[in-house]
Amino acid sequence: MAKRNYQSKMSRRRKRRNNMRQVILVTCLLLIALAFLIPEHAGGSKSTRSTSAIPGDWNNYAVAATNSDLDEVMLNYTGFTVSFNPVTHIPNWVAWMLDAGRLANPVVSRDSGAFAADRGVSGCASVADYRQSGYDRGHMAPAADMKWDAQAMKDCFLLTNIAPQATSLNTGAWNKLEQACRNIASIDSLGMAVVICGPVMTQGYSTTIGDTGVVVPPSFFKVVLYRRADGTPATIGFIMNNGKVDGGMQKCAMTVDQVEAITGHDFFSTLPDSLQTTIESTFDFHNFSTGR
Repeated sequence: MAKRNYQSKMSRRRKRRNNMRQVILVTCLLLIALAFLIPEHAGGSKSTRSTSAIPGDWNNYAVAATNSDLDEVMLNYTGFTVSFNPVTHIPNWVAWMLDAGRLANPVVSRDSGAFAADRGVSGCASVADYRQSGYDRGHMAPAADMKWDAQAMKDCFLLTNIAPQATSLNTGAWNKLEQACRNIASIDSLGMAVVICGPVMTQGYSTTIGDTGVVVPPSFFKVVLYRRADGTPATIGFIMNNGKVDGGMQKCAMTVDQVEAITGHDFFSTLPDSLQTTIESTFDFHNFSTGR
């Protein structure tokens, strides 16, 4: 009798063990299946893909909410918008839209532009302020982006769109970044991008040029809202010192959130809040620089 009870007890134990093994096996299989179904999270600086489309006209997003500590006069030119600071005599920021159609059909040459003061704007620098200053007249909205329209080309040479830049920046990493923005906006026939750039004034400054006292910024920022090749939106930001940039664009890349924290501006402020939260907290330099 005792033997039968013992055998019965052992049989029940074996049955429980077998049931437990089955449960563990099924659980493991479910976990493996879930691992394939759940998207891989991008680590570090890689951006998380958003399936949300940019609603409406992209021109509506070429705007920023300016740091409230800065003086501001808003100026609307052909093809770009300027938040001009009459105290520093340079822009707080300049915003414009790039699209594949405009870039593919230039109608005017850069040589048709000539630097000039906007005489209707109080605090605008003069051409003489930059002469023999040691600094380039650095376009914020570049002439190469305005070849689609004669008035846009003329307007971008107004000194309200200009800030003193070291030649090593203007002809180096900053120039390459401008080219990268044009490339990403030309991914396909529907390509487009919104670019906002300007000086970083929260770091203070120690140098001015000319009789007007034009401020020489210690660094510059640029933020870009663009479409990936699959149509999903993305953003990327950059801050570059006003001099030779060691390491090039990639070393200066960061999230738009980080640029906002440094500058005090709110970029792409008319985007839906949920979309801003998603796309401004990540960046993918490889995707931006190659389109892939």
